[in-house]
Amino acid sequence: MDTTNSITLQDSLPNSIADCDIATLKQVLELAYSKFSILESHFYIYNTTKAILEYISSASMFGPKKPVADFGITAQDMYDFVDKHNLKDWGFSLDRKVNGAKAQYLSVPKKWKTFAEKDLTDCGIMLDNITAELSDDAVLQFIPPQYRYPMALKQMIDCVSNRRADSWKECANLYEEQLHRWTLEKNSEEALKLAAETNALAESAVRNSQAAAIFSGINLFFNI
Repeated sequence: MDTTNSITLQDSLPNSIADCDIATLKQVLELAYSKFSILESHFYIYNTTKAILEYISSASMFGPKKPVADFGITAQDMYDFVDKHNLKDWGFSLDRKVNGAKAQYLSVPKKWKTFAEKDLTDCGIMLDNITAELSDDAVLQFIPPQYRYPMALKQMIDCVSNRRADSWKECANLYEEQLHRWTLEKNSEEALKLAAETNALAESAVRNSQAAAIFSGINLFFNI
């Protein structure tokens, strides 16, 4: 990972991020976004690799006991693993119908475990190296811990670029407001989903005479 920009920028930093001028603040945010995005992508790769190993380890001579989704991965993740290690001749079903029923339970040889274990070790080493480098980066440490992730940094960069914010305080406040809106929207979506499920249940009960008798006298009220 290139540290040149961090070293150059570090020389011009004030004592606190709150004291940054707008140009320096934007540089700090853009640098942090770039590096924490790399870290996030490697976390994703590591977690996917770990899940693949768990899936392969769970398989018995009769095949997997659970679908790939139960391990937080997709059939495509397994296909990518096969392609990476050129395992097409190991008796693996190369049915590329990713969203089909056949792709939900993939028969995997136990011998693949060795490949998955090495992948996980390599990913862990890479992740440790990146984490250590970021921990030693004075520019990145300039940003409060609760904002050291790509989504927050991207929102702040947009606020500065669109001239909605002229300081770190304004960036942080605008992001917190946006985060609050997202939370309300998520809660609203979940409420609407629950309301739809409740209505569907009630309609089903009405159509079924026996269920209708059970549901008679019950009033369901749902306020969003």
